[in-house]
Amino acid sequence: RETKRLKESKYFEKVRIKPSQTPPTPAEEGAMIQYIRQEQAAGHPFFQRSCISIPRLQFGAQESTAKEREEGVAFSLAIDADRLDTLRYRKHAHRQDFVKNGLSKCILDVSRIDTFPRIQSLHRPIKTICTAPWKDDWDSGLRINHYLGSWEAYSFRDDSRRGGERSWEGWAFKAQDAEETDDNIRPWISGFVEKHGPKAKELLQGAGLPRGYQAPDQSKNWTIMFLNDILSVNETKGNDNRVAFDNFVRDIYKEKKQVP
Repeated sequence: RETKRLKESKYFEKVRIKPSQTPPTPAEEGAMIQYIRQEQAAGHPFFQRSCISIPRLQFGAQESTAKEREEGVAFSLAIDADRLDTLRYRKHAHRQDFVKNGLSKCILDVSRIDTFPRIQSLHRPIKTICTAPWKDDWDSGLRINHYLGSWEAYSFRDDSRRGGERSWEGWAFKAQDAEETDDNIRPWISGFVEKHGPKAKELLQGAGLPRGYQAPDQSKNWTIMFLNDILSVNETKGNDNRVAFDNFVRDIYKEKKQVP
């Protein structure tokens, strides 16, 4: 059903934006603002706004091989690619699946905004100048990678949303996202090392969590608080995301479906 919905989407056959020049890579310092200024100067309508909506891409928790993780990493500095999500996780949801990828986020050019109303959503902070938050990078050539990370990283904080918006079931549901593979972000590490030299290792010290990390306090309950409500019925009515999530929860508890 999901594949059929995607193929019938108006976005499925869209042609990607053609940049006015070859875009900078993540290895270049300030690459995003360079790209935006480049397309503004070229007159691209998307970038003439003072509020630019940038689509998200949800990366799951499917592990890469050691060779894949370490591709392009400076071995001489002994940087641990395992601790950097942008190197460790390469699989993501289908780029046109707005249910899995979620709403876009915005960049505001505050130098062009005279007054600020009370902002209620990061997805569309000023409705008069920000477009609806359903975008893909076919329009803009930009995107924000969202990394779910390992379960250890996901549960590291004592999050006030624990058991509700953030739960073990929520993590496991998103951990599956692996429809496509993307390495476009990887050049950042080579650019970072080139910029900072041997100091790069020092600057990255303490980033992320080591594989197999165990939290000091294992007593926190991350089970979703609505578990009994979900399991008490065989069908959920609601939006696509809720239906898919509830079906996934029933599968892992009733059908013993394996999770990452």
